[in-house]
Amino acid sequence: MDERITIGYLTRTKGVRGWVVTEPLTDDPHRFEAVEDVVVEIDRREPIELKIEDWRLEGTIVLLKFAGIDTPEEARERVLKGYVTIPKDQLAPLPEGQHYVFDLIGCQVVDADDVDLGAVTQVLPMPSADVIVVRRPRGGEAMVPMVGDFVESVDTQARQIRVRGVEELFED
Repeated sequence: MDERITIGYLTRTKGVRGWVVTEPLTDDPHRFEAVEDVVVEIDRREPIELKIEDWRLEGTIVLLKFAGIDTPEEARERVLKGYVTIPKDQLAPLPEGQHYVFDLIGCQVVDADDVDLGAVTQVLPMPSADVIVVRRPRGGEAMVPMVGDFVESVDTQARQIRVRGVEELFED
């Protein structure tokens, strides 16, 4: 199957018509409005292709109604504890200067002199700014805040993040 992006986790049923409570795994829960065809992936089971028949927002959760799943019993049996996924090419475009976390993972981090500082293994959300975790070539990790003072450029096509002023973070 093509690379897919997870946008929700199906936690439990709601009501008697097969609605499923979904924990959104996207910054914009209204994203579900533009989605129709999805694949539900559940550990050790064949992925299930489904159509979203209806959706609605209730507080911080999203309720989904899948076509062909009309009872809570069917929903429990077929999709609960599954992840709602879409093809990567259906992702919502981001504003200039913003990047999806999965696009940053694996990027090489280099300094102004093109010295390889390591590869991004994680992106940690923090209150003031996200932080990338960089696995250093000689072992160990360093954390770099994703702010303009330290990040000169991000090129997800070239898989490279250029940083400056972080030398002390990479010292042994």
